[in-house]
Amino acid sequence: MSDDMMRMGGGMPAQGQTQAPTGQMPQPQAAGMCPMCAMMQNMMRMGAAQPGMTPPMSGGPAAGAGMAPGSAASPVADSVPRLEGRIAYLRSALRITEPQAAGWDAFAAALRTGRGHLDAARNALEGANAAADPMARLESYEGHLVARLEAIRTTRLAFNALYDQLDEAQKRAATTTMLPFIGAF
Repeated sequence: MSDDMMRMGGGMPAQGQTQAPTGQMPQPQAAGMCPMCAMMQNMMRMGAAQPGMTPPMSGGPAAGAGMAPGSAASPVADSVPRLEGRIAYLRSALRITEPQAAGWDAFAAALRTGRGHLDAARNALEGANAAADPMARLESYEGHLVARLEAIRTTRLAFNALYDQLDEAQKRAATTTMLPFIGAF
């Protein structure tokens, strides 16, 4: 098997999946998962297989390397639509009820606010990478980490409040769908 196939997940099926015929996406066998949720998870995992696309849960150092801030292929430029898509997917996967809507709205607002702060910090970081002054670079890196920490902290607090309102099935869904997303935030 080639290295490209392994990187794109074309080798062995993931745990809980069967090997699909060539040209078809493998479908998870998790009990109680809606078909749309399974499709969205596969789309999120396979995002890197498409030319010019970044995997939604990546955020590694090479993401957007060489791109100008705000350019069409920049992670910052497309982070808002991607975030809104993830928020809609997560709400659907959790099957948020009317009594849970206020907690969900607070959690979604925390995600949006955190993403905005992270995008601003990332833009500043990209500008600092061009600077020759090492102190300016270090300050920019520190600013980015502080923004990321604050985004994670506020998201955690909002998630804790929402999690307390979920039933057991929703908590299981949250564990499999939300926690990987938040960890990559």
